[in-house]
Amino acid sequence: MSHSPEPFRAPRTGATVALLSAAMRARRALSLRYSGAWRVVQPHALGHTARGRLSLLAWQVTDERRESGEEGWRLFDLGRVEALEPRRDVFRPRGGTGPRSPIVRPIASA
Repeated sequence: MSHSPEPFRAPRTGATVALLSAAMRARRALSLRYSGAWRVVQPHALGHTARGRLSLLAWQVTDERRESGEEGWRLFDLGRVEALEPRRDVFRPRGGTGPRSPIVRPIASA
């Protein structure tokens, strides 16, 4: 029986940015706990919004084992991310983030 690594506990911002940047470079999906619910996401862009919030733009995917919700583009405020767990799933970057990306000062992207 394999044991999953302990989820990374946020909000250590520097470590969170490093983990998210590495996941984007490797195109690895993540499980993240956000506002009390686990979600499976494919991280695409990390940076600041026009309001100055450090945020993650990700495609949220459905996962029968978690409380993911519907698929689609989501913007996650890093201040509300409670935990991160790297996954083995690899993804291809998706085109089209809507009419305009909400990330105005990027730090990293897939």
